[in-house]
Amino acid sequence: MSQDRVTLKVYRYNPEVDSQPYYREYEVPTEGIQTLLDALFYIQENLDPTLSFRFFCRAAVCGSCAVKVNGISRLACKTPFKTLVENSQGRPIVVEPLNFLNTVRDLVVDHEKPFENLKKLQTWCEPKQPVPEKEYRVPPEGVKNTRGRPIVSCALPATVTARRLWTTPNMRDPTPFPESTGMP
Repeated sequence: MSQDRVTLKVYRYNPEVDSQPYYREYEVPTEGIQTLLDALFYIQENLDPTLSFRFFCRAAVCGSCAVKVNGISRLACKTPFKTLVENSQGRPIVVEPLNFLNTVRDLVVDHEKPFENLKKLQTWCEPKQPVPEKEYRVPPEGVKNTRGRPIVSCALPATVTARRLWTTPNMRDPTPFPESTGMP
C-alpha cells in the first residue's frame, strides 16, 4: 500500500447535543487495519472515544455494522480497508449511517422496524414434534431448500432495498431471502 494514512470523513450526530448532523475527518493509518470496522475501532480507541457505531458478530452474519461507504451500503466488518484506501485515490473515504433507517447516534441506526417485519415472517424452522430438553438437531432434509446457506445470513439485504419496504403496509421484508436481493 503506497499511502501510510488515509482520511475517513465520518458522519456525526448526537441528538442530545447537536442541532444538526455534521462530518468530522479523522486521519487513520493504513497499516495493520484489515477492515473498515477495524478503522472505526482505531478512531474510537485512539482519536475520538465519543464515536458511536454498532457491531456484534464481526463475521458478516448479523448486519449490525452496516454503513454507507462513499454512498454504497456495506458491512464494516467485511469491507477490506486496503481496497477502500486503493479506491479512494487520495480522497477522503466517506462513512455514513444507512440513510433509510432512523439515525440514533453517529453511525448507529434503529433496526427495530426491520426486525419487527422479520418476526412477522417467522423465518425460523418450527419442529413438528416437541422440542427436546437438551438440543434439537435439524435433519439434512429439513434444510435442503436453503442451498447450504443460513436462512438469514445477514440483515444488510433488507437495508439495501427501497425505503418503501418499511413505509408500505404489508410490504414483505427480503432479509430472509438474500438471493432475491443479489446479496451473497
